[in-house]
Amino acid sequence: ASHLRPIKKLKSGLDETLSSVGHSTDEIYQPSREKRDYILIVDDNVINRFGIKIMLNKDFQILEAENGLRAVDIVKEMFSKCEGENPIRLIFMDINMPEMDGFEATKNIRDFLKDNEAVQIPIIAVTANGAIDGSKFISEGFNEAYAKPIHRKTIRGILSKYLKKNAGQQISTFAFLQVNNNVLFTPK
Repeated sequence: ASHLRPIKKLKSGLDETLSSVGHSTDEIYQPSREKRDYILIVDDNVINRFGIKIMLNKDFQILEAENGLRAVDIVKEMFSKCEGENPIRLIFMDINMPEMDGFEATKNIRDFLKDNEAVQIPIIAVTANGAIDGSKFISEGFNEAYAKPIHRKTIRGILSKYLKKNAGQQISTFAFLQVNNNVLFTPK
């Protein structure tokens, strides 16, 4: 329970900041139960997942995985649950994770979906490694690669490129800053 204190403190601070401008975290990042389109965020760091999640718009339900192995399981579960029609429209994939890294997870997802050409999920690599060799990531099955932290403008571009045209315009307008290892979210 003590490991959750920083997250609860962060959420409490975020609640306070948002309420001062007439919003709540529930309205910002809770997925709509009516929507069928999913975005999967895969990262072993809960703060990194939260940072991407809070910037996504309400047109998507968010699935989260703490490692590549769990991500592969989620893709398989969703695919079978929806009888071969996978509702996952996009995956943000960290690279360095325990149990299964992003490269292996992406390979397993691509192998699982290879027999169904109608279902191809864009997979975006998100890595803490500063220098990115885009051709390496593309050869490993990713559509694109970005260094952390990923910014709102980048996410807007990704949504516009791989999903419906106006998806990137409806993104929540928040910035997040890292100060002394504390992540702060502020309305823009």
